[in-house]
Amino acid sequence: MSALAPFPLSEVSVKPEWVDYNGHMNDAAYAEAFSEALMTLTDHLGLDAEGRASTGHTLYTVSMMIHYIQEAAVNTPLMLSARVLESDAKRLRVWAEMQNGTTGDLLATTEQLFLCVDQSGESPRAASWPEPFAGRVAAMAAEHAKLPVPEKAGEGIRLKRKA
Repeated sequence: MSALAPFPLSEVSVKPEWVDYNGHMNDAAYAEAFSEALMTLTDHLGLDAEGRASTGHTLYTVSMMIHYIQEAAVNTPLMLSARVLESDAKRLRVWAEMQNGTTGDLLATTEQLFLCVDQSGESPRAASWPEPFAGRVAAMAAEHAKLPVPEKAGEGIRLKRKA
């Protein structure tokens, strides 16, 4: 398994239905593009449809922050990539970036926190990562920990800039 960082997720063009009355991607479309792309990462790590079916485990998104940096118009090619910021026995914190596929300009970033959930019982409950997912997450997190932390990671929302 490659722990390439940033891990390439997908390449897609801005769909007409993603464009709002201002002529650029609406905020929900960024979330949709990131969500679909990040499934590539979880599939790579072993929680694809087969992995979910065999283990009864899945991922729930617990938290998501998107930073909108530049607009993207219809048909703009997008490249999405991600890296693991940290993980533990049940959680995975991921940073993803969306770039213009032609210019390379950074368009948006997202930071997301995922929780491993066991759906095999009467009701879903938080659970430890099943293998081989646990080992793959740990390996990728260790490799990506060597990289500098993105400047806006963990930043959240505030009205005043940091001093």
